[in-house]
Amino acid sequence: MPKDGVANWVMGNHDRSRIATRYPGRADQMTMLAMILPGIAVTYNGEEIAMEDKTDITWEETQDPQACNAGKEHFKEHSRDPNRTPFQWDTTANAGFSTAKKTWIPVNSNYKKLN
Repeated sequence: MPKDGVANWVMGNHDRSRIATRYPGRADQMTMLAMILPGIAVTYNGEEIAMEDKTDITWEETQDPQACNAGKEHFKEHSRDPNRTPFQWDTTANAGFSTAKKTWIPVNSNYKKLN
């Protein structure tokens, strides 16, 4: 790191599985670690409430171009959609994220207990 540089701690982002999925039961600890390290902590949308990947997104629901380009047989290996689901605001329809009938990427089914 450059002499006058500042560390930038990024635990999660839209290209990787969520912290709560990668470190089951340790999401809060990982967030605390980022907060006490010297530098700047970056929190990806949903990490602050320990949102988890939605691992049951089907081929028909897939939006990620990377996954679509991989084809129906291999899309799950390449999809970033599981960690790009709508923010789980509350227990209402679509987790309070949208009043639309359906969201672009489906809401995780655990939104009623995790919001």
